[in-house]
Amino acid sequence: MIHLPARHVLTAEDWSMIREIGVVPILGLSLYPLSDWHMLRELGFEDVTLRLWHGWGTLPKPERYLDAHSVTIGWLVKLGFSVAVAPVTEPNLELAGMGLGGFTAWLEEFIPLFQQRYPKLELVSPALSPNDNYTPWEWLEGLRRAFAKCDTLGVHFYWQNTDDLKSNASFSGRTAPWSPEWWRGQFPQHDQRITECGGADGTTREWRRVTYPGMFKLWRGLPYVKSIHPFVMSAEDGQWEQKGHTYDAEVVAILRIAAQAWWKRGQGKKEEKKVATLAEQFSDLYQQWVEAGGIDANFRKHLLGSRVIKATPDDLKMLAAESIASATQLKNALVDYPFP
Repeated sequence: MIHLPARHVLTAEDWSMIREIGVVPILGLSLYPLSDWHMLRELGFEDVTLRLWHGWGTLPKPERYLDAHSVTIGWLVKLGFSVAVAPVTEPNLELAGMGLGGFTAWLEEFIPLFQQRYPKLELVSPALSPNDNYTPWEWLEGLRRAFAKCDTLGVHFYWQNTDDLKSNASFSGRTAPWSPEWWRGQFPQHDQRITECGGADGTTREWRRVTYPGMFKLWRGLPYVKSIHPFVMSAEDGQWEQKGHTYDAEVVAILRIAAQAWWKRGQGKKEEKKVATLAEQFSDLYQQWVEAGGIDANFRKHLLGSRVIKATPDDLKMLAAESIASATQLKNALVDYPFP
């Protein structure tokens, strides 16, 4: 329900939007600090699609690539997230330098390696760019066999204009190429995660106000759609805001309403659960912390480093070391790593 920011750390504005929308399935990048993932889990988020970060042009060998992301994947599992992993995104655009044959061979090698290392995690197929400029039809045919080996399909679907919308409830092109229903016809045994969706570059607030409610109303009726992630909450690169893709107050309000409806589909509504504060969950530790002179605002940091919760300074050092190791692995392994 949320496509978390295309940046290397979540900002105060991002956290404000996250809290306002509420607990829903989220999609995030492997770039984020481990502390951000801990905070998301602490807020009650559970269903996460982790998009592994990569540069443009090419990829390292699958084993090295997976090693580079192992700390983040392992940490999410330790935190108790239900993890789906999307290994790359839009290979026909971002990894076109490998060529269809080169990427197909890479993915065929990656899939069994991932499934061997993480047999309990969900593997999401790479979502193709539906833009005709990037030959999606050719790439689909070349990757069909590999996609079938994944647990779930990754889908990107963008509407090009408001003619695609008949009303607030239905779309004129429901079975148009690249829509979820069209993908169902291609892979009838696979559930889907819509890892990006939205309008063409330059779409207006009015377009989103009209389109997004209908999108959620339609897609939540499709039992094989496991999650929907409109692109994108915010971004380090200002181009996405200029092109009309980033969230504003109206999108956040729509997503908050959609989140409430999302859990009411199928067999009934998701059980409402109050997420207790850390002080309530660990009252004895909190009392000790206060008596020792600890500042209330730092109690989360005091607990951050250990799954066992009784965090020591060594635990926090371990967390910091893992964060540094994760970033170092990414820098060393990935092409065109964009952040310092």
